[in-house]
Amino acid sequence: MRAATGLIGYVRKQTPEFAKFCVIGTVAFVISDGGSNLLFQAGLGPLTSNAVATIVATAFAFVGNRYWTFRRRQRSGVGREGVLFFVFNGIALLIQLACIAFSSYALGLTGKLAYTIALLLGIGLAMVFRFWSYRKWVWLAPPQAPDFRNIPTVTCRQNAADTIPICESSAGRARRAGCGETGQRGRRRSRGATGPT
Repeated sequence: MRAATGLIGYVRKQTPEFAKFCVIGTVAFVISDGGSNLLFQAGLGPLTSNAVATIVATAFAFVGNRYWTFRRRQRSGVGREGVLFFVFNGIALLIQLACIAFSSYALGLTGKLAYTIALLLGIGLAMVFRFWSYRKWVWLAPPQAPDFRNIPTVTCRQNAADTIPICESSAGRARRAGCGETGQRGRRRSRGATGPT
């Protein structure tokens, strides 16, 4: 039960970033696909059209993820983040191509339906890898603020019959040296006050 509650809490915590990540990915896909077709219709070659549109879409994804999706995370410099971003995008592309190659060549499934399923599976796995790698290495988690809730509190008290105050901690009852010293000083002052005049 505790594990399930922790898992639900973890998923709920990641949902806002993942939703923004999906929005940026969707817009980047539209830029890549739509831009490639528009450039091809404008007279550019098929490879040039796709290359230009893909570069623009990737640049948009980097800016969108850096300044919107993961804007609350640590910054380590545009250069470092850009290099890692493009490296992990390359790995994600290899994951996508590996799914298609496995379906087409290893399993011998060359039909349109098999290709579509392999493509969608590859896109899904690549998306999960991108999200995980961006959070793990590109944009790091912000430093955790210290949690003072679990620090034990100490309260000292002294009864009329006690010469040394007793300190009670939220982690357990114990006598503290500081309190003992206070008690000793109080006892010495008490003796000085009751001495012969």
